[in-house]
Amino acid sequence: MLIRITGDFKNRIIDAAEEADLSINALVANAVKAYLDAEISIPVPPPAVRPIPTVSEVLRDYINPASEKLLGPCGNPWPCEADGNVQDIGGVDFCGHCGIRVS
Repeated sequence: MLIRITGDFKNRIIDAAEEADLSINALVANAVKAYLDAEISIPVPPPAVRPIPTVSEVLRDYINPASEKLLGPCGNPWPCEADGNVQDIGGVDFCGHCGIRVS
């Protein structure tokens, strides 16, 4: 995405990013997300029930299916529709299906 801004405004963005210890992309992504959440009333996704299962947890479930059932980030049985569908937004990972933060 290309946005034309003045040099003064760009310098203010750079200063704000350095002050927040973020990259410019992360700062702008966080600002846009905050604007959308506040102005457009995007519903806030629920907190993750648990992280995405690790490889060892998936293998353990495969070898011993009678063990505790694996759950995805949204609380549904794993593999869910989030399997492999993770979106990185400003250095934070979200489930591409349900929008729950997974890292």
